[in-house]
Amino acid sequence: MLRISSLPTFDSWGKDKFCNALKDFGYSFILPMGAYYIFPKTPGDDLVFAQELANEGILVLPGKSFGRSGYIRIAFCVKKETIKKSLQGFKKVKDFFNFLGHFSCAYAASFKGIAGVLASYNK
Repeated sequence: MLRISSLPTFDSWGKDKFCNALKDFGYSFILPMGAYYIFPKTPGDDLVFAQELANEGILVLPGKSFGRSGYIRIAFCVKKETIKKSLQGFKKVKDFFNFLGHFSCAYAASFKGIAGVLASYNK
């Protein structure tokens, strides 16, 4: 028999901090009532967006895996430190895709990571 006290606990700090930060960065999603994940809309192809996040050390699942193209699935039932460390990466990738707004995502995917694009842009 599983005891309630043996279940992992999760305070709302992670959810609140994470979701508020993503909204501040311009991500659009429905706030979950009890789930430990969200499905934010991506500004283009979800596979490309997920790959750029992976380049920043952030692992998410493309929405296509769940029948939701144009979205990514992000779990936030992780340590506070993991959430804190990921926030800059989420902002960086979102800003990058906003910068490329009029380009296609296929064009964005041809770049070798965000840092290289921004470095060449700033020259």
